[in-house]
Amino acid sequence: MEEFIGEVWHKYLSAKVATGFPEAALELTHYQSQLSTYFHCLGGDPGKVVEAAEARVLHNHRPLLQRIAGSHRRATLCWQDQRSLRLPPVIDYLPEKTLNETLYFWLAALAAKLPKMSHWFQDNQLATLAILKTHPGLKSGYEKLAKAVVAQRPLIEHLPQKLQSRELAIQQAILNP
Repeated sequence: MEEFIGEVWHKYLSAKVATGFPEAALELTHYQSQLSTYFHCLGGDPGKVVEAAEARVLHNHRPLLQRIAGSHRRATLCWQDQRSLRLPPVIDYLPEKTLNETLYFWLAALAAKLPKMSHWFQDNQLATLAILKTHPGLKSGYEKLAKAVVAQRPLIEHLPQKLQSRELAIQQAILNP
């Protein structure tokens, strides 16, 4: 009986803390060649290939239920080295496939402008501004993407006081780089 209750509890808790939209998930393998061309056309190193990144352990704030469930300790981050641009193997962060597709292409565009980073927050803002200035046709897509991304971020009032100003700055930077 104890095992059964544990199983039910685990399923319930896992469902409560689940994030992402599996019905809108996109796989990198279906976009790899397009993203590679896009990355290179926007100024990315022509010698780099686009590959799947692996999940890494993060030490970020997690809500209580995620800590209890032991979930969301790892995330797949975009990064690049001298050989490749690494993107998530699957993106299901947003509720619509078109938004997740836009996110894949936006990450490739940012990477083309950010061969090296020294300060993630400022560097991403500057790269965003540079992309929108040199490619104004991407602005409407970016604005839709920014609104959708901010809608997935934590509600400021649900965060500990010490994290609220940081989250507000992140959301404002996304909406108004």
